Amino acid sequence: MYGLALLHQALLEKLAIGADQIYQHNMQLTKTLLDGLALHKEKLTLFGNYSIEQRASIVVLKEDSNQHGSLGAFLAAAGIIVTSRGGTLRISMHFYNTPQEIGYLLEVIENWLK
Repeated sequence: MYGLALLHQALLEKLAIGADQIYQHNMQLTKTLLDGLALHKEKLTLFGNYSIEQRASIVVLKEDSNQHGSLGAFLAAAGIIVTSRGGTLRISMHFYNTPQEIGYLLEVIENWLK
């Protein structure tokens, strides 16, 4: 029952925010991330294009390494959680993420690129 009560509360909270509001928020974060990544097109491999048209709020980068080690490990060391799968890094925006967190993510990526 406890698990069902938690699920019920989570659904109520999301319904209170509204699906469209959550979608708009996530896509704005995605656009911010894509715009920041576009500044480094020559150094990063993005799967897909830099537009939010026909895109979910998920950004996938090729898992690369440089003198700092792998990008995924560098992000993890900075406290950023991404999913590593099949040589890629999956970055997913969620309704609880903030523009400041996306700014921090971009800052850490820029530090990795230096």
